[in-house]
Amino acid sequence: IGQEIANGGEYVVGYYFQDFNAKINHRLTNKDRIYLSFYGSKDEFYNRGTDELSFGDTQLSDEVDVGLNWNNFISVLRWNRILASNLFLNTSVNISRYNFEIFERYESTQTVNNNSISLAESSDYNSDIEDLALKMDVDWQPTNDYQAKFGLKLVNHTFKPGVFQLQTASQTDTTFGQSDI
Repeated sequence: IGQEIANGGEYVVGYYFQDFNAKINHRLTNKDRIYLSFYGSKDEFYNRGTDELSFGDTQLSDEVDVGLNWNNFISVLRWNRILASNLFLNTSVNISRYNFEIFERYESTQTVNNNSISLAESSDYNSDIEDLALKMDVDWQPTNDYQAKFGLKLVNHTFKPGVFQLQTASQTDTTFGQSDI
């Protein structure tokens, strides 16, 4: 899904959402089945554009790109095994990743009588979470009146709670008179 809206001059405000789902399963034997599932998404909201103004000996030029990005990725590989008529084993390995970004990029140039001043600025904020997990579950039902469930789960969480980066640059051309003499 995507949408863009013109906002005066050459500025565009827009967004898009992309999602993908897939699942496949296969019976290896009468006692074994394997499943693979996947989900991924990439979403963005943005405001991009350029502006140019000119009056007399002065020219102004601006470019801007501002927005939000967020992404998800999840994948699971699962194996189901019938160990006995009353004993079942489910084993799964999964990975998940989430990323969030806020960004801003801005460039401006002002020229007066062939002397120019330029400013460039960008800022980014990123945050990530990633999980890697192994899970084993056993279901045991020795009688119709009694059922036991037990298992093991190992998870590695990786948190990157936020990285902020700011960059600025300025350049001034102070040529006076005619440079092509």
